Amino acid sequence: MPKTAASLVQMRKAIDHTLWVLTSRLGENQSQLSQMTRYHLGYDNNAGAGYKSTDSWSKRTRPILLLLVYAALVSEWVPAIPAAAAIECVHSFSLIHDDIQDESPIRRGRPAVWNVWGAHRAINAGDALFALAFESLNLLRSDFPAESVLDIYETLSMTCISLSHGQQLDMEYEQIDDVTLSQYFKLIELKTGTLFGLSFEISAILAGCSPEKRLILRKAGRKLGVLFQIQDDFRDLFEVERNLGKPTGQDTLRRKKTLPVLLGLKAQKHFYSLWNSEALQSEMTQSDWQIALMEDDILEESLSIQRNLQTEILQYLEHVEWNEPWKSELFQCLYRLMEIH
Repeated sequence: MPKTAASLVQMRKAIDHTLWVLTSRLGENQSQLSQMTRYHLGYDNNAGAGYKSTDSWSKRTRPILLLLVYAALVSEWVPAIPAAAAIECVHSFSLIHDDIQDESPIRRGRPAVWNVWGAHRAINAGDALFALAFESLNLLRSDFPAESVLDIYETLSMTCISLSHGQQLDMEYEQIDDVTLSQYFKLIELKTGTLFGLSFEISAILAGCSPEKRLILRKAGRKLGVLFQIQDDFRDLFEVERNLGKPTGQDTLRRKKTLPVLLGLKAQKHFYSLWNSEALQSEMTQSDWQIALMEDDILEESLSIQRNLQTEILQYLEHVEWNEPWKSELFQCLYRLMEIH
């Protein structure tokens, strides 16, 4: 196994152990609240004692990035595990609520929490994960100064407000057609970019970085989140459903203003005609959208945007002093995430 892959496996195991212990505070396997949260986190509730991941196991992208950035700054990662688990709790709570609001029935290849237990109980599960994020941060006090932990508390709180703002804009933009690219980028920076930025920024706080370096890392993380969301926008239209883990084309049917949609509308060609046709809800297929976007040369325009984001991210990271071999580990992970398909 390559060194990077081995490191990521170790990090995932450490994150999952912490998440399992945290969710035990909601009650053991007989507790429905514990069952719902563990199910959403990708564990098998029938595995008995100890956790066992299912096929829908999350890649834990955001918490692993936090650990890799921290390790590349200070050459260790274990003390930052509680912060990584907190990031995953926040991400998971936002997904549970997002699925309810979008009425998305599938998450990671199996029924979403609300689709199994109902929306009211699922909201409660999301709220519990939100609370566990701050509970996890308490564990940092044994290894880090109190002022650093309080700083992270505040930073995490502000990020959650940004997530809520982004989700609100996402729903509002479904109802209007004249959304600009500028508005779209603001939306995805709030909804996706801020949590990636938080992963980088928390690493900087724990490592005792200067305010200047902390700002650089926050900006790099946010740009990475924006790129990640753009790639997800295109996967919704071009990915095979079994690989995506949820029905494809759903964002377009809900009239979400994703990047391919906005570029297609701006071009005012084939895609524009399809989008404004009355057949949208009843007759359009994923293939119809794909053909229209390719005919309008939308893919090439989006690739240019993604390449520019890659350049920005790497330019930010050039201003940070990294420690080997963790620098190589971090950048290998980043290059995989930034890979353009």
